[in-house]
Amino acid sequence: MVKILKFKAKTRALNLDVDDLGEIDHFSTEPISDVWPKRMRIQLLSKSKPEDYFPVGPLRLVSAAFREVCENLHVNAEFLPTQLLEKDGTRSQHQLFFCHLLENVNCFDFKRSEILWRNKRKKWIDELTKLVIDEEKATGHHLFRVDVSLFMIATSDEFSQAAKRVRLTGAVFIEPSEWSGVSC
Repeated sequence: MVKILKFKAKTRALNLDVDDLGEIDHFSTEPISDVWPKRMRIQLLSKSKPEDYFPVGPLRLVSAAFREVCENLHVNAEFLPTQLLEKDGTRSQHQLFFCHLLENVNCFDFKRSEILWRNKRKKWIDELTKLVIDEEKATGHHLFRVDVSLFMIATSDEFSQAAKRVRLTGAVFIEPSEWSGVSC
């Protein structure tokens, strides 16, 4: 069964090299490793250990443990290096990667979901009051974007169970029926 991955991270950080992202389309499903900046510094804003999954602007940052779960399940993604700095500016001992997902899966069930449309052409979803995923279309995918939203990340049950087994932090896995109705 598909789960929706939602941030629950308390880790706060700042991208010190945001200008170096330039024209990189980090929502594209095309690889970007050849244009990824040689240096991407992320500075923690708190003293606590960074969680395994947290956002910094539009970037989804993951730990080495999160990356390992993805690699074990052959998730179609690039893990691009970042340099993590502690709050005081010293280099952190924790490894951190930008998780660039290379899959958008066309599994959103338009017929059974409940949608409020932003415009008459039904091009942009304004609010999603009931989320239904076509499980058959999602089969075989472990971590991916749902095609209707750049921000909706879904996982297989196998992925969510593996993440719970190794106690990954910073995210929760919810059933599509638990979707909060927030815009996607």
